Amino acid sequence: MAFDLVLPDMAYQAVHVIALLVGLYGAYWASNNKQGLWTVVFGLWAVTELIYLTVHLNLGIVTAGAAHVIQEALLLIAFLYVVYSAAMKK
Repeated sequence: MAFDLVLPDMAYQAVHVIALLVGLYGAYWASNNKQGLWTVVFGLWAVTELIYLTVHLNLGIVTAGAAHVIQEALLLIAFLYVVYSAAMKK
């Protein structure tokens, strides 16, 4: 990771905490407004940020490489879900 040399760990932790809070708020808002699609998408985003946060907190649950793979897979699922839902509305 090239950016590990640029910023301290605290900066990465702050970025992922903020992104996690945005994802949780988005999922909460979407759930309250009966927006099932966006609830799933924001929920997946929050899970990916939580996984990344465990890496930057050095909890040892997953490695950095595994976290990237898991995050990309979950975000791909969310993206495909949005595309599928948009295609089915036509």
